[in-house]
Amino acid sequence: VTSMPELVSTIGSAVFENQPAMAAGNVFGSNSFNVFIIVLLDLYYRGGPITYMFGMMPAFSASLGIAMTAIGAVALLLSSQALFPNPVFPVWVWTLLIFASYFFFMLLIFRSEKKLSLESRGREEESSVNAAVVGDAGWKTLILRLVVSAAIVVVAGYLLVVLADRLAVYPFSFGMLGHSFLGTLGLALATSLPELVVGITAIRLKNFDMVAGNIFGSNIFNIMILAVCHLCYEARYSQSFYSACVGGEGAMNLFTALLAMVLASLAIAGMMHRSRRTLLGVGWDSIAIGIVYMVGIYWLYLGGR
Repeated sequence: VTSMPELVSTIGSAVFENQPAMAAGNVFGSNSFNVFIIVLLDLYYRGGPITYMFGMMPAFSASLGIAMTAIGAVALLLSSQALFPNPVFPVWVWTLLIFASYFFFMLLIFRSEKKLSLESRGREEESSVNAAVVGDAGWKTLILRLVVSAAIVVVAGYLLVVLADRLAVYPFSFGMLGHSFLGTLGLALATSLPELVVGITAIRLKNFDMVAGNIFGSNIFNIMILAVCHLCYEARYSQSFYSACVGGEGAMNLFTALLAMVLASLAIAGMMHRSRRTLLGVGWDSIAIGIVYMVGIYWLYLGGR
């Protein structure tokens, strides 16, 4: 659900505005910013390193997110006409691989959680409360709210794409931002706000598994958006979406994908090391993630000028 803004804005960028570089930048940029959200949540939590509170499943999900990001990056790299004038594989292979990987990884996560999950009275109470709330509210009301919320997201996502497209070519005093950079930073930041809100809410509920699952689950889903975009983009423009993503300024999207994988690797290291050491109340892994993210964004800005 929290990845719906990414879905709408990415398809809007690629199909309606014909800006595939901005679309891919939004996907990989969202994956980078989602990991950076751990830093923001660590600052909010102030109860020690937040990654110490995560279980083993988030590390597994994060590793699958890295694998999905790598698949998306390789799809763009091997589809680059500048590097490979003759396609290494047919375009449909990448779309099929992304879809198949997504559903396979979701199955792995489901089975792993089923094996590791332990029934507790707290969870049973939570489930009974949630069931009561759903029963009282009524399914019709909930469905209506969901439809209205989805419609608002669709409209807001499209308007966000139009605004980002104009800002990308606006002649600022320091130069133009470019579609790839604006997708990586501007669109990605705006569309990842739901993950931040859900993370804060989950911390208040002391549900740290939800915090991590929301972040890394979104990263896995975001890559599938590339395959959806390709189907829509090819149907409208009769051109490969993957090759269009890395043409011109879009070449920076490969670095953004690498940045997302490095950040996720740092998060996994923090979850596996499980250190309680902090600096000013923030975990060392969060500090490393924050520094790498800031340096990466600055390098992207310089590279896109």
